[in-house]
Amino acid sequence: MEPTQINTPSSDLGTQPILRLFWRYAIPAVAAMIVNGIYVLIDGIFIGRVVGAEGLAALNFAWPVAGIIIGVGIMIGMGTGTWMSISRGQNDHRKPRLYIGNALLLLVVFGLLFPLVFLPLENQMLTLLGAKGHAYELAGD
Repeated sequence: MEPTQINTPSSDLGTQPILRLFWRYAIPAVAAMIVNGIYVLIDGIFIGRVVGAEGLAALNFAWPVAGIIIGVGIMIGMGTGTWMSISRGQNDHRKPRLYIGNALLLLVVFGLLFPLVFLPLENQMLTLLGAKGHAYELAGD
């Protein structure tokens, strides 16, 4: 009796048509972006209704810092995923664990480094971005 092969994502990569694989991986990524966009939209609606226009202005002043933090996280995650995929493609199952460990270490380092960098520069960054008055105070909070 022949053993049954289980279809795992790694076994599909070499056997399935490219277009089918593209949609298989693209649809969840696009769905995640849509959910994130809806979250930001609803968050903006609540801030606008509760705090008002100055709250929305403060959110826009604070967003560049959040964008930098998100960008660094995505950079680490995508780089790690790429190196892990390359290693798995070469049938090296030791390196992906090292890459995950390095990624977690980088996230911890950046998680500790960002407050040390951004908090002392908070007032200068908000002034540079043009924040004034109550929006300046709200963005700082």
